[in-house]
Amino acid sequence: MSVLQELDHAIWVWQGDSRNFDLDELYSRILQAEEDDPIPAYTQNLFMRLATRCVGHLNLKKDDLILQPKLAQTLKNLSRLELIRDVNRDFDFHQFKAILATAIESLSETCDLSQPKSIQLPITAHRITSEEHQHYRHFGRQIDGSQQPIWTPFN
Repeated sequence: MSVLQELDHAIWVWQGDSRNFDLDELYSRILQAEEDDPIPAYTQNLFMRLATRCVGHLNLKKDDLILQPKLAQTLKNLSRLELIRDVNRDFDFHQFKAILATAIESLSETCDLSQPKSIQLPITAHRITSEEHQHYRHFGRQIDGSQQPIWTPFN
């Protein structure tokens, strides 16, 4: 569950929307992510930290994971996100989305939650994926140190 919550946080910084944990919303954010949504360095760091944590689970909890092969495979797939900055990474944007979506499906099953389903997400002030908005969600201030960006429906 902690891996799922950390994944939720990273995706929230990247894709926005409400801060409440909602499995269907989380899943839908990934499915609706677009290739031109920026992934700035500090957002990459969140995915890399999650991947490193997954590697730690794989190394430190081998005996427990033998009993949970699907969870072990999910952690292994998520650990690939450590390579998000590598020029020679072996996955593209669509594979990146697939890793995230598959992880959400698998982790929800492992945590005995309902399977996530794709839902229509309303356009809100919290759904803007610009680097400026990601910066605000992650750091609580804009890049120049000022308050939250102003949202207009035509951004």
